[in-house]
Amino acid sequence: MEGFADNAFQLFREMMKEAELSLGRQIHALSLKCQPSDDVAMGNALIDMYAKSGEMKDANKVFNEMDERNVISWTSIIAGYGRHGDGHEAIALYEKMEHEGLRPNDVTFLSLLFACSHTGLVNEGSKIFNAMVSKYKILPRAEHLSCMVDLFARGGQLEAAYNLIHEMNIEPTTSLWGAILGASNIYGNTAIGEEAAKNLFNMDPEKSVNYIALAGIYAGAGAWESALETRKLMEQRSAVKDPGYSLLSFREKKMVLLQPN
Repeated sequence: MEGFADNAFQLFREMMKEAELSLGRQIHALSLKCQPSDDVAMGNALIDMYAKSGEMKDANKVFNEMDERNVISWTSIIAGYGRHGDGHEAIALYEKMEHEGLRPNDVTFLSLLFACSHTGLVNEGSKIFNAMVSKYKILPRAEHLSCMVDLFARGGQLEAAYNLIHEMNIEPTTSLWGAILGASNIYGNTAIGEEAAKNLFNMDPEKSVNYIALAGIYAGAGAWESALETRKLMEQRSAVKDPGYSLLSFREKKMVLLQPN
């Protein structure tokens, strides 16, 4: 029976990879007959499967019924709530995890920061980031910084996002500068947008979206010459986007107008 349970567990992992929820439920039912109730690895796999499928009620049921939980159990359920936009519940679980004496790891904090970023919880995310660095002495990776930059940028706190990049001893990635540039375009911050674009031009000179974003910032500020120069620079570096088109109706006839590069 034990070997049969092991086979079921391996099959279940494949169900997770393929997101086959209905088959995963069948393997879950089989595992309840074959596996001991305190099998932490199976419980963690179930939480992960249900959470990735958006079935948070089932994921939470498995979590609560586990006789024993480890940091992976907590991180999986936290990540599930964060992935589906419930940052408040993710934070509540983190606080409960701390109360029970479990030490969160860098993946736990990454899941929490992702949850805060996609729920707009700027203050909460800042506190969690500070706890990670100061209380738990965990060195942030580029992924943590990317979440924080995205969090600040979504909240319009561009200077905080910009300063964070320069304060941390990690080489900024294109995703970090891209988040800064995108937010600068939304909130019309020319100075920070220029700095972000300059770095992106050096790192990925042929990516047209960066030139377009900077040109949009200039246009929003009324700096039309700078916007035009940026467009010309894009063409010189062969970073030309596919032409767009507009549909025009005239006297019951429709014409497609291509936009020149």
